[in-house]
Formats: sequence, structure tokens, C-alpha cells
Amino acid sequence: MSDEKLRESGTSAAISASPTRKTALDFFGRHLIALCVSYRDRADTAAGLQPRVAVFSGTLFEFRGTVSILTAGHILRWIERMEKSSEIEILGASIADVFSADIKCDHPIPLDLKGAIRNYVDEAGLDFGLILLRPYYVRLLAFNGTKAIGEEVWAPRPDVNFGAHFILGLPAEIQSQRISDEGNIALSPILLRVRELNEDGGADFPRFVGQIDDMPLQSIEGMSGGPIIGFDLSSPDRYWIVALQSAWLPTSRKVFGCPMPVIGKLLTEAVNDLLNDLGSGVVDTAASVGAETDGVAAPTG
Repeated sequence: MSDEKLRESGTSAAISASPTRKTALDFFGRHLIALCVSYRDRADTAAGLQPRVAVFSGTLFEFRGTVSILTAGHILRWIERMEKSSEIEILGASIADVFSADIKCDHPIPLDLKGAIRNYVDEAGLDFGLILLRPYYVRLLAFNGTKAIGEEVWAPRPDVNFGAHFILGLPAEIQSQRISDEGNIALSPILLRVRELNEDGGADFPRFVGQIDDMPLQSIEGMSGGPIIGFDLSSPDRYWIVALQSAWLPTSRKVFGCPMPVIGKLLTEAVNDLLNDLGSGVVDTAASVGAETDGVAAPTG
């Protein structure tokens, strides 16, 4: 998978039919990455089929001078199980950063998944994980127009009244399931409007709860790890990343997200504990990625 070409096939009809939504998708797509893992199972090998590819949504995330892929914890748990399985052979992994309007290259970045520093939590309503990126990856992502979200965009904002929310991600049903004979896969991001509900998330930790009223897909499976974006209706050209998509209930179309303030608080506590133990700072790998700051204007057309 590491040297295959990824080509973006465009958006689903529900998005491409709307110029405003397409412009928004191009704008917010610069925060989205696809974590692609190619693999074979025993049946595929016996049948001589092309490798499968699992496409996972991820958000480029800046924290304390480091840049990571932020995604759902259950995704990293699934990858961990794949690595330990005797029925599956992982062939490779790559980062696809082809969703910005400013892309210069549609080839994926090979990712050393085994050597990557990664960790996750997937319990009690907490569902997030991080893959720490070395400066090599950060520079390549920056070159291709991908932007990390900075703390000013995801930190708590009690003064903001979010009146509109959207989920950005890569639903499995409109992504390639196998690598083509030519070595390509097609990736199709989508941006869905979500109505926030004033409901308890039913977990030990707080969760964002919303509902999708206009559902152009059978399922949003695959969008876990993508950002939930909030807009202040009193200033609709401003946005914040309020949560990370985690789970959904198909029958009610309810979605659940891990709030960014919760993630930030836990990461801050973990880093402080680490610094106290080590007595050292964190390596700065974010210098070459322009982390988004408060007040970044969203597209209007």
C-alpha cells in the first residue's frame, strides 16, 4: 500500500449538488486525513484477490508543540487486533492528505505503523487515540496544504452559543474496499449537518449528542475519528472543533462524540505527569504546520 496512488473521486451527490457545501468541504478538508491500512485475510490469499483496504477518518491535531493524528480509540484498538491476528496480514499503512483545496500531490505518505508512538482509550464514554507524527510527516502534510487544529480552535468556549454543527469524515460505504488492479483507491469525504440534542450521553464521561435529520447514506460507519465542527450563529464565519465523532445509533440516527475539552483536559494531565516524571520538555514538531487559531474565517460561498 505504501507506494500506491490514492485518487480522490469527489464527494457524494448530497454534497456536490450544493456549491456552498462543496466549498465548505474543500475548506474543512484541510483538517481531515485518511489513515489507510491495506491487508489480506486467508480467504483473499487463497482466492488470489486484490488486497483489502480499511479507511479510517482522522483529524490533524496540534497539542503542546506536537502534531498527531487524532482519531477514535476504537479504531486504534481494531488496528491493534489486526496486528495480533493470525488470520490477517497487514501489508502496509499510509496517510492520505488529499482533501485540501490546495493539494499538490495525490500520493499517500507511507506510515511506519509499527514504529509509530500511539495510544488510545476506549471505555466509559472516552473514545479517542493519538498517533504521534515525526517532523518528517509534519513537513509533508504541511506541503500538501493540510492544517493541524490548534488549541484556540478546540479549547472550551463557554461564551460561544453553537447553533449549527457538522460532521466531517469518510463513510465506509462510499470508500474503496479493495485496491484496484492499477494500485488505486478512491476516497470520498462527506460533510453532514447534525442537530445537537440536549441529552445525556449515557456514559461516565460527557459526550456530544446529536441527530442527523437529512441522511443521504445508509450508515456513517467510517466517520469515527472525524471532527464535529461547531458554528456560532451570531458570527457564522467562525468555527471551532467541538468534539470527535465516536459512535452512532442507526435506528434513531443519533451520533455521539468525545468533546474536545475532555480530550484536552486528559492530555494536559497526562503531559504534566510525564513532565514531572522526566523533568524535560516536549519536542517541537509543530513549527512547520500552521495550527489554526481562533477567528479563522470559514468560507461564505
